[in-house]
Amino acid sequence: MKLNLICSKDELRPALNHVQITDVCVGCNSFTVGVIPRKETILKDINFEEGALIHHEDWKIITTAILAEQITDNTIKLYFNKKRPVIIQVENENEVGKYPNWQAVMPDNKPEAIESIGIDAKLLLQLQEALGLEKCKLTFNSNEKAISISGGSESQVYGIIIPTLVS
Repeated sequence: MKLNLICSKDELRPALNHVQITDVCVGCNSFTVGVIPRKETILKDINFEEGALIHHEDWKIITTAILAEQITDNTIKLYFNKKRPVIIQVENENEVGKYPNWQAVMPDNKPEAIESIGIDAKLLLQLQEALGLEKCKLTFNSNEKAISISGGSESQVYGIIIPTLVS
């Protein structure tokens, strides 16, 4: 689950360079949002303070680890099959900046009739890979609302992508 792929690489909004950690792990870049339940990651047993953020470069390392151990409130030790352990720092919104209220843009999934809608296929493929979905279900709510992406009714992994203007 490579949320690092959809984190922003733009240093003007440093909070978006991070994955937000609560009961879910969230990656966002202003155009897409990916959400993975923390219980489905190796971080499920780590106690995070409110406002915890992990930089996208560190999240990339987490995706290859087989075990995570909490060292301090803001330090995690990652273990790998054939490499030495790595220690990463957990940052906080107080240090980096406020993470966007991504829940406010999540659609209510009450579809309306839609004539046509534009999608940036590259962002869609990036989100699908970031969420670890082999197949994905798209739910269109209206021409102006975010498009919901999920793994289907059995999956708790989901995200959104913002429609794109196509003339």
